[in-house]
Amino acid sequence: MAYDIIYVPRVQDEVVIATFDTLEEANEHMEKIKSENPKSHNHHYIQERKETVWPGEDSGIELF
Repeated sequence: MAYDIIYVPRVQDEVVIATFDTLEEANEHMEKIKSENPKSHNHHYIQERKETVWPGEDSGIELF
């Protein structure tokens, strides 16, 4: 499972700023953001990336 760190600016849409393989790595990066820029830390959050299957992607089942 992958985890994204997302930044929420005031005016624009949310932006993924980093992606990590483990939640621990994502939390470590959030601590780094908090120590380097405490004011912006409140505008970041961690979200679990959901694996999606796109329509038309081969699922392994033949459609008749």
